[in-house]
Amino acid sequence: MMTRLQRKKLDMTHAEGCSGSKNDIIQKKDHEDFKPGSLPEHEKVKNIAKIELGRFEMETWYFSPFPPEYNECEKLYFCEFCLNYMEKKEQLLRHMKKCQLKHPPGNEIYRSGTLSMFEVDGMKNKMYSQNLCSISKLFIEHKTADIEVGGFLFYVLCECDDRGCHIVAYFSKHTNSQRSRAKQGPRSGHFLI
Repeated sequence: MMTRLQRKKLDMTHAEGCSGSKNDIIQKKDHEDFKPGSLPEHEKVKNIAKIELGRFEMETWYFSPFPPEYNECEKLYFCEFCLNYMEKKEQLLRHMKKCQLKHPPGNEIYRSGTLSMFEVDGMKNKMYSQNLCSISKLFIEHKTADIEVGGFLFYVLCECDDRGCHIVAYFSKHTNSQRSRAKQGPRSGHFLI
């Protein structure tokens, strides 16, 4: 039995003297069973080039599973309080006028000066938690963008000012285990641990 690679080499060897049209047929035959959705996530091409979150614009590093209609966006705009995302800056500005949140949707469990820590239950705040995971996936290659966030607690560190509480870092903890996964910004990892 021949592997797919061995068969391709054999076909290419036999087709060397043939016209370009036969080569095209062979290449089409080799790729006819390819489905882009079948690639593992770590092999997918980065789909979002930049995001804007609050006053920060960031270039992304990796693929993250956003809905297909956002795959061609050059930049996604995120509400820094509810983490809803939009294609256009104008949509974000309209949303910000209506958005009632000024901090993560959860309980404030710690405050010191301008820093606050919020505990967000993935079961109660599913959309917020899913969006937080999707943002993380843009920067962490092996992060799983969990659709099922119900079993996690998210601890979100924020810096607060007169406009609201702005995300600095977070970590998540599975509610059934003591293992946690940290996602951190500059100088905040030690504080989170």
